[in-house]
Amino acid sequence: FYQAADICVIPSLYDPFANVTLEALAMGLFVVTSTNNGGSEILSPSMGSVIQEAHSLSSWCEHLEQALANHLKTPDRALHIRNQVAHFDFAHTLPTWIQACV
Repeated sequence: FYQAADICVIPSLYDPFANVTLEALAMGLFVVTSTNNGGSEILSPSMGSVIQEAHSLSSWCEHLEQALANHLKTPDRALHIRNQVAHFDFAHTLPTWIQACV
């Protein structure tokens, strides 16, 4: 589904850090989510859109319209997003954790 999608919408009302956030970013998707998703803290404007009021239907509509108008997935845009989250890859973080435990 990530491969076929243009954007990823995560309508969190409460989520400390939705794994789907990193999964979507790793697939090069622009993410639309709320501040109730802790994953929103890693989003930059080129990677995603953060909705301040999760219960505001008009905010969701506005952000979705902007995302669909300006952030459809292209190979270049997907690569840009993936490169911004490459440091979260398990292959990069595991050695850091191992070193911290030694």
